[in-house]
Amino acid sequence: MNTKYVVINPDGTYAGVLCDSYDEAKELAAQKKAAIESEEFEKAAELRDSEETLRKKLEELKKLSKQNLLGKLAEYIGLENPPVRIESYDISNTAGDNNVGAMVVFENGRPLKSAYKKFNIKNVFGQDDYACMQEVLRRRFARYEQEKDSGRGFGKLPDLIFVDGGQTHVSAV
Repeated sequence: MNTKYVVINPDGTYAGVLCDSYDEAKELAAQKKAAIESEEFEKAAELRDSEETLRKKLEELKKLSKQNLLGKLAEYIGLENPPVRIESYDISNTAGDNNVGAMVVFENGRPLKSAYKKFNIKNVFGQDDYACMQEVLRRRFARYEQEKDSGRGFGKLPDLIFVDGGQTHVSAV
């Protein structure tokens, strides 16, 4: 069985099996009920055992808090502490025109939408993602120098930066 969907109660508790579609999840739950009602106990037991295994896996996933995940990320990439502020950057354009950069921010593992920023590229013309990324990061950290005493907004340094692209993008900045 390919596992993609699960039936969850409105209160967030586990209610059904993982499967390819929500309809299939409902159908399998109905099959289990029908097997019990028709006294096909072996089939019902198989479905019950599958559900129990999947329920346990879901419970394990629920226990992994964002802080635990950030701790694992820090360990994996060699940071001393879990990152509190993460900034991620990407460049976009329309056929080489209208270059823009985007910055999204996460604090304590949660999106901080009030800190998202769109940078209109001012000094790069045509499609040059590397130069655009350099401009965006140069402007972002210039703003840090102006606002660092405030400790808010651009006055905060990120603990971790993600740059969309490959090694060449990272090397360019």
